Amino acid sequence: MEVDLPVEYLDLSAHAGRSDLLNFIKWANPEKIVLVHGDAPDKFAQELNEDFGYNAVAPKIGERITL
Repeated sequence: MEVDLPVEYLDLSAHAGRSDLLNFIKWANPEKIVLVHGDAPDKFAQELNEDFGYNAVAPKIGERITL
């Protein structure tokens, strides 16, 4: 039996992209941002600090931070 139905491919991800993260951060306007996961959290924290004026940190494993 042949079924004739339209087929579409959707590429979905469970993770937000960089632009989505930036939009959310701008919307939420947090006092402090702690980056604990990602491709280069230290670089993203630096960008958030220098380019956008946020207080962002990317702690290393075992490092303590004050919230």
